[in-house]
Amino acid sequence: VAGGTFSMGAAPNTHEVKLAHFYIGKTEVTQAQWKALMGTDNNPSAHGGNDNLPVENLSWNEINAAGGFMEKLNAIATHIQPFVGRVAGLPTEAQWEYAARGGHYIVAGGNPLFSGGNDIHSQAWFKWNSGNTTHAVGGKNPNVLCTHDMSGNVWEWCADWHGDYPVAAQNDPAGPASGTERVIRGGSFNNEDYGCTVSNRTSWLPADKGGNIGFRVVVAAPKTVDSGNGNVPDFVGSDF
Repeated sequence: VAGGTFSMGAAPNTHEVKLAHFYIGKTEVTQAQWKALMGTDNNPSAHGGNDNLPVENLSWNEINAAGGFMEKLNAIATHIQPFVGRVAGLPTEAQWEYAARGGHYIVAGGNPLFSGGNDIHSQAWFKWNSGNTTHAVGGKNPNVLCTHDMSGNVWEWCADWHGDYPVAAQNDPAGPASGTERVIRGGSFNNEDYGCTVSNRTSWLPADKGGNIGFRVVVAAPKTVDSGNGNVPDFVGSDF
């Protein structure tokens, strides 16, 4: 995702945010990816039957714990170009919303309600089309960045503590320095349409988990971009 500046949040509570380049997973982390990286068939998910379902029922603390998914991913990713020396983690809330809206392709005044479009049925698994369960990742239309399921399917953990938005413009914000709950974004299979908009935000205790909360991965990208067109260079194999 090429960095850029965008208006974060929903009117009237918007503020300007500038972000550097970053990589983001095209889909939520799947149960297959979880089991492969963790080296176990012990799947924490509440929904099963298909390894391409998003992994869920994991707390923020478990994902980021010593010996947890992020630590194991970083042990591998830091040896692969172009990730050498870069840290994989959960997206900041700003990175998440920027990617969900379409990154540097955002057109002022033309942002869709949901990630990739205004028709929730084509973009998201939500309360009225999901059958009250998760679905294999990538089953709905992607947004312009080719990311799937940033609206619906499962909520996604973000790195930030939850707090009020700042008023002033921000540069690569990491959220409040402290807090009680961590941000979750995107809505899920059991939410109404308004819960799945790109601007909707809520939070959850970091020690808690649920069968409707998963995550995706980000990695900081090189500061240089390709051939002047504003795109971050592609990396084959970046589907976390």
